[in-house]
Amino acid sequence: MRCEQFVAQTIRRASWLICSVFVLSTSQFLYAQTLPNLDEILKRADQEREKYGREFKNLVATETKKFEVLKNDGTVKERRTVRSIFIIYDLNRSDTSIEFRNVVEVNGKPIADAEVRTQKFFEQLAAAKSQSIERKRLYDEIIRHDLAFIFTGLTQYQSPTLEERIRPYFSFSLDSVEHRDGRQVFRISFQQLRECPFISVNRKPRAANVALSLTYDLGFPDFVELRERLSGVLLIDAVSFQLVREERRMTLFPEGFTDRVTLNENVFEYQPSEFGIMTPETITHVQYFVNLKDRKSLKRGQVRFEYSGFTKPDIQVKSDTAP
Repeated sequence: MRCEQFVAQTIRRASWLICSVFVLSTSQFLYAQTLPNLDEILKRADQEREKYGREFKNLVATETKKFEVLKNDGTVKERRTVRSIFIIYDLNRSDTSIEFRNVVEVNGKPIADAEVRTQKFFEQLAAAKSQSIERKRLYDEIIRHDLAFIFTGLTQYQSPTLEERIRPYFSFSLDSVEHRDGRQVFRISFQQLRECPFISVNRKPRAANVALSLTYDLGFPDFVELRERLSGVLLIDAVSFQLVREERRMTLFPEGFTDRVTLNENVFEYQPSEFGIMTPETITHVQYFVNLKDRKSLKRGQVRFEYSGFTKPDIQVKSDTAP
């Protein structure tokens, strides 16, 4: 009798196991059947990238930049922390916008009369006689507290490799579908295949009427051939197709070098928000110095951007007060 009960229990357990495996296999099969192909994922992600650009320009946030500059031996030379109110500013007489940082604190010390200075600055900006003067005043203002590294646009724009005009210059691979912070994400790696007119390191655009997406000025002579290549990884939400994380690496292969060397590395982390887009959480930029004479690159430091307190100002009130 006990033997018969044991056999019956064993059969029931085996049946349950087989059924569970069948259900799991069926669900995996159905998911595989509905999984969008790589091209569709990239197109949807590009649409969300454009949406990010439209929505993000209406937001204000607190930004903290942490600079760390290294000596040649790799030890820390200097550190600086800069806290700002971050906005996207629309240039006058143009559809162009630019990142603007109203610095309120440096290394924990508040900027004296920050509000008064900001008011005077925008009065001067409004009086600018040309867009070039306006742009220069903005640029000089937003970098005056930065340390060693100067760059703009990292926060305002998401991955340029997703743009329709740039994708043909890259190879893409759907490596896996992963779970991250309670969501499914597509892990996609990318690699630049050839020179791209929209990505420039130390040279002017090589195609007429091209607005570059990524530019790097190293101060080298224009005739130096650097053969830049961009590579990295994208994590894209499997439901919203919004960018969750990007890892980006730029390498160079100047003439005479035996291998590629790193120019910079970036990691972009995004967080959910109430504004219909993933907003920046942290951006880490690691900078290297490429020594053409010694044919190597050395890490010179990094900057970490941290964002919090995103709000959406009352745009209508601002427009009502405009002349």
